[in-house]
Amino acid sequence: RLIVFLGHPIYGLTVVLFVLLLASSLGSLMSDRFGKYIWLLPLFLVTFVVGSPVVTNRLIAEATWLRILVSAVLLFPSGFLMGMAFPVGMKHARRREGAPAAWYWGINGAFSVISSVLAVVVAVFWGITATLLVGVAAYVIALLCLRSGRNPDLASTHG
Repeated sequence: RLIVFLGHPIYGLTVVLFVLLLASSLGSLMSDRFGKYIWLLPLFLVTFVVGSPVVTNRLIAEATWLRILVSAVLLFPSGFLMGMAFPVGMKHARRREGAPAAWYWGINGAFSVISSVLAVVVAVFWGITATLLVGVAAYVIALLCLRSGRNPDLASTHG
């Protein structure tokens, strides 16, 4: 979605990749401190899906530096929270005796590869918005699974 807004595929790839890597790294780093806010991730993702077309359509004629800055501001909150997902899940898993942590790392790696290919397929057949909504659904399912594990830190945050 941001490739058209930024005006060139190189800008799109560079800005999106840089911001998501930076934001998710910071989210991962700060997951011990701010992990309880992981529940806001679906809200920020839906806000991006719904709000980014409005923002990008209004600002498409602005200078490149401003479009890059706007893109970063749009992406950063979701990226930050997405970076927390795996560390929060692993922290939760470590509380369970005999949890197969190595399997969790392997599954995360495998699904990272599978999901990137799946995202391209969904985008080609159903569009970018559908792809983003599939991603939101995946995070919602993961969060519901995490919550069902009766983690006292996370359960107390949401009833």
